[in-house]
Amino acid sequence: MPWVPTIYSVPPLLAAVIALGVFAGAWRHRGEPAARPFIAVIGVLFAWSAAYAIQIGYTDPGTQLFWQQVSFSVSSTIGPLWFVFAVRYAGFDGVLRRWVVAVLALEPVAFAAAVWLKPAGLIWRNPRPASAGAAPIVEFGIGPIYLLHIGYVYLLILAGVCLLLWVAVSGSRLHRKQAGLITAAAMLPFGANVAFTLGASPIPNLDLTTFTFALSGVIIGLALFRYDFLDLAPIAHRRWVEALGDGLLVVDDAGRVTDVEGVARQVLDPRPVVGEPAAASLPGDDLAAADGAVVEATLDGDHRYYDVSVGPMTDRHGRRVAHLVGLRDVTDREEYQRRIGVADRVLRHNVRNEGNVALGHLTAVAEGGVLDVDEATERASVAADRVGRIVDLTERIRGVTTALEQQGARDRPIDVSRVITDVVADSADPDVVEVDAPAGTTVAAPSDLLVERAVADVVENALEHTGPDAEVRVTVELGTETVAVVVADDGQGIPTDERVPFDAREETPLSHGSGLGLWMVKWAMEAAGGDVSFAENEPSGSIVTLTFRRPTVLPDRAT
Repeated sequence: MPWVPTIYSVPPLLAAVIALGVFAGAWRHRGEPAARPFIAVIGVLFAWSAAYAIQIGYTDPGTQLFWQQVSFSVSSTIGPLWFVFAVRYAGFDGVLRRWVVAVLALEPVAFAAAVWLKPAGLIWRNPRPASAGAAPIVEFGIGPIYLLHIGYVYLLILAGVCLLLWVAVSGSRLHRKQAGLITAAAMLPFGANVAFTLGASPIPNLDLTTFTFALSGVIIGLALFRYDFLDLAPIAHRRWVEALGDGLLVVDDAGRVTDVEGVARQVLDPRPVVGEPAAASLPGDDLAAADGAVVEATLDGDHRYYDVSVGPMTDRHGRRVAHLVGLRDVTDREEYQRRIGVADRVLRHNVRNEGNVALGHLTAVAEGGVLDVDEATERASVAADRVGRIVDLTERIRGVTTALEQQGARDRPIDVSRVITDVVADSADPDVVEVDAPAGTTVAAPSDLLVERAVADVVENALEHTGPDAEVRVTVELGTETVAVVVADDGQGIPTDERVPFDAREETPLSHGSGLGLWMVKWAMEAAGGDVSFAENEPSGSIVTLTFRRPTVLPDRAT
């Protein structure tokens, strides 16, 4: 019998045409993260609709069963494809490893094979001619393999719907609209198919699933062309956060906040609120003034710096639909600039002073103002000493710069007991330093240079502030998660003005201290992820405690 379309052929044919239009629109966005599985879903809807429209145009039961097999084979993939699309749309594509996709694909492949092998009574039972209204149709009972398959498909579809509902609840206003439309488009055919499976179809023996695809296609088209759900999907939204930095603020053309992501909730003050003006939370009076600004915040006890960048968010036509305000953590850059600023001020201050003294003595000798050899020798000696101090200062800066280059590197166990021994041996007066450090004690730090720099400057500082009968003691105290290097002296104590590095974010022109020593300690401990504390010693002197982290991996030991 030839194929003769009936009134029931029109809805699935219309659905196939709409699916083609949506397919063409989605194809232009095929580079987006969720586009490929979505395009595959639309392709299945087209093939399923076309196959069913052809099936119900035949009156011969054998031909109808053939096209029913085609429909079953094509539609068997809808569950896994829908689930993969929902996972990628929601931004959880990291879970879609190859073996996961392979497991998802295994069931539809097995079901399609069973459909064509036609095991007796397992897919359908007792196919026989019947009618659906005025149209001929094949009526059949449902077998156990089909029931297992459709249960698997329903489970995946509902799981995908749950992901979309999660997006609707937790996402921005735009994503709520997108997710709501896509969920509605999915639930229409889902409900129709459940009714057919349960034998409750409004038109007995007629599967209305493909009939609903026409309306679903219109809804999906609205989500695609009106709300750009592939370009502006949550996964793309998350990638904007990754591209723009650590936090994201979405601002509409009216200047209101429409979404807040990442650290933007904690960094901006006052905290941005969806629906409220964004300018109140941004540096400057408007978006243009905020672009390029740096904001400071304290997160989990750490002082952080964030660079603010502002750019347009456009749709597929290149039209601006919102403004994106990105926050990128630039703490390392700002800390580096701060350290350079401190070093520059100290160098200019100390080098100028030392240089002026040396120049004064050398000028007196050169201009003949010195009458005897002894005085000339003394002045030359003083000048040489001051030049030596300049050289020593520049070497120390070079050393700490080299050490700080290790910041951010992977931690490794550092033998702090060996570092202490070497530092004391190289100190100005090793005989007055008493050491109590268990051999083999290790701390976690990116490099031994950082540990050495911190310990050396504290020991040198202790020796500098003690008298001729000084007593300096270096002790290592082991904690559960930390190792403390305690340096105690009985001298005059560390002057308050020299503790400036630990009380301020940067050194001011009026608070140079005596130099870079304690600044270097501060920088080295920050880079090593440690801490520094001060206490008064009794009856006199200071106690400086360097607290390091204990390593999680013990150092290799020779056997």
